[in-house]
Parts: sequence; C-alpha cells; structure tokens
Amino acid sequence: GYRMVSGALSGYTNPATAIAAGTFDTLDDNAEKYLTTGKELFMPTIEQIQNRLPTELRTEFLADKLEVYHEAIDCAQKALRLDPTNWRAVFCLGQAQYAARRYDAAVETLRPEDVYAGSRRLLAASLARLGRVEEARDEGKRFLLNNPHFTVSYWASTQPYRDAAARRHFVEGYVKAGLPQ
Repeated sequence: GYRMVSGALSGYTNPATAIAAGTFDTLDDNAEKYLTTGKELFMPTIEQIQNRLPTELRTEFLADKLEVYHEAIDCAQKALRLDPTNWRAVFCLGQAQYAARRYDAAVETLRPEDVYAGSRRLLAASLARLGRVEEARDEGKRFLLNNPHFTVSYWASTQPYRDAAARRHFVEGYVKAGLPQ
C-alpha cells in the first residue's frame, strides 16, 4: 500500500519532505494537489468502512482475534509437547482457550492440582462461564487463599489489553466467579 501511495504522490511535493528540506517554495504550489490526491486515494476506502454495518465489522474483528487465539493455543500446545511440566505454557494455553471461549478446554487444562496458582483465577472464570457457578466460587476462594489482596478492578487496571472488549471478557468472568471487585 505504501509503495502505491508513494508512487501516486511522487509528482507532488510531500509537505513533510518540503519542511524537512527547507524547500517551502514548492510546498505552496503543490500542497493542495497533494491533499486532493490523498483524498482521492483514501476516500473510497473510508467510505466503504463507514457504510459497513458495525456488526459485520465486529464479526470480522472477532474472527481475526479468534485466529490469533487459536495460534496461541497451537504454540502453547507445542511448548507442552516439548516440556509437559512447563507451567507457563499451561497458563498461556488456559488463557488462550478462555479468550477463544473454549471454556471446557480451559477447565481441562487448568484443573490439575499442580498447575500455577494464578491459573485458579482463569479456572474459576471458565467454570463461571460454563454456568458452574458453585464450582467457580470454590476455585475463586482457593485462588484468594494465595492472593488475598486480589481485586478484579486492580487486575483490570494493570492489564495491557489494546482491546477493551477482551479485557471486559476476563473481568466479567472473574466477577461471575465471585472474585472481589
């Protein structure tokens, strides 16, 4: 895309280049042509996006996210084939399964007693999402024994999610599991 745009605009003075080079004299003559060409190149794409239904975009976005989650699941499974005792890979696998809304798989992954203690939080959320609220609350209590100061709000504020919906998905599961807000 960049090469196409650069080629299309090569006959015009780039305002940033003109400012950097100190050739302001060509800037005035070509600036309007530069902006017009940019609008011609990008407006059809912007209009296509604006005219699409929000649900359609959300569906595509979710499909992209699910693909990333499935890649994460594959990577964690490969790591576990190499080292079945890798607790980080177990945690990452459970987290990716939860994010991909594969709660049954997350429960199976995170259920063993010898997994990372933080996995209990994800296990509790997965159970809650499956409607197994009593089990979820029990797991939440077990998690809190090792993490007595945990709160969902603090956890959410420290997570570097770019996508608010992904963070909210985890938060809702934790709250449903009875973890303190």
